[in-house]
Amino acid sequence: IMPVMAIHQQKHLKKHVLAALMIAAGLLLPSLDFIHIQGLKILDWQRQLLGHVSKNPEKIIVIEVDQFSLDQMQEQQGLGWPWPRDIYGGISGFAARGQAKAIMIDILFNNETAYGVSSDQEFAQWLEKAGNVYLAASTSKHSGSTAGQFLSDYSGAIPEASIRKGMLLPVRELYDATSGIGAVDGEPDLDGTFRRISPAYTINNKALASLALSPFVKKAPLDWQDYKLKLNNKVLPLDKDGKLWINFPTAAYYKRFSAYDVIRSMIAVQSDQQPDIDPSVFKNAYVLIGYVAPGLYDLKPTPFSPRSPGMEIHAAVLENWLSDDFLQTMKNWQSGVIGLLFGLLSYMVIWLHKSVHKAITSSLALLTVNFLLTLAFISFSLLPVISLQLLPALLVLLGSGGQRFIIEGREKEFRQKSLERMVSPGVA
Repeated sequence: IMPVMAIHQQKHLKKHVLAALMIAAGLLLPSLDFIHIQGLKILDWQRQLLGHVSKNPEKIIVIEVDQFSLDQMQEQQGLGWPWPRDIYGGISGFAARGQAKAIMIDILFNNETAYGVSSDQEFAQWLEKAGNVYLAASTSKHSGSTAGQFLSDYSGAIPEASIRKGMLLPVRELYDATSGIGAVDGEPDLDGTFRRISPAYTINNKALASLALSPFVKKAPLDWQDYKLKLNNKVLPLDKDGKLWINFPTAAYYKRFSAYDVIRSMIAVQSDQQPDIDPSVFKNAYVLIGYVAPGLYDLKPTPFSPRSPGMEIHAAVLENWLSDDFLQTMKNWQSGVIGLLFGLLSYMVIWLHKSVHKAITSSLALLTVNFLLTLAFISFSLLPVISLQLLPALLVLLGSGGQRFIIEGREKEFRQKSLERMVSPGVA
């Protein structure tokens, strides 16, 4: 009797050990880059599946420097690329004429132009007249300007990802004339996809907001706290890296105009003619100006598009701000606890069912419930750590489920051979 009991105990021990190893692997493997990336890909697919509709698309207008604009400016105006900078001043001035709330230009003007200083000076005059145009700045981890004219005070513990040594600013003529600057930096995730943004950076004990948030800062103090940033009476949820997840819309229903059409309308107004675009369309809108033409190299992969203009990232952040439509992220331990529970449930289901087929089917059903739970979280703007939540139960299904199949097969084979020794093969 004792040897038989020992064999049964050994079998149970093997089952427990294998399940424990599978669950432990499911909780540890997500720390590997490859597994983490696969979890992000699944999260992207789930977000696409659920979709997300812009809540305030009418408040945002996008002016696109597209291929049509490049072609028409070359053919009709004889202007090749790059354009004189005062053209952007004219575009900004046209939007300001229509009483736009703020105008953000997602283009760096940090070097000398081939059209000379006079082009920058004319652009500066447009900026001063508009009084609500914000220009792009790039930050650096190594060196750069630390000018504090448009920087804000801050408090709290700064996330490492938000610490910078300096900035690459617009040329002096434009810097002195603009209403503010905003950072246009962005670091993709490990797979090269842009899902998150640092809402602000610190430079020389001051803070610089991202371009989409720059009109709302106005030198207001920023307060970094655990997993959140307080800015101008709003709280932005941050992840463990201090970054804001962007709640991209499935389809961006912003009003869009080609830069060339705006330029032509501006010329028409100056000539007392009827413009194709009435300036009043910009009233109370937030306007973004940037590149979308493929040849201008500002296309970036996002969860909803493999080639999205960088300006769309700023538009999405702006829309999140205007709508208070932010994404929260679950902490690793929260997703890990859920993953652990489903891993244990999967193990119990696999070994409690008498039928191996029912056991595997029930375990698959549990995995499906877990997957649907992640979708439910996402639908409430709460992002789980997909790999941590799904992998333990999946590995238990593969490991313990496979173990049960093997044991069932061996026992069936043993019974078959035992019967064949007692009766004829046909009867067995």
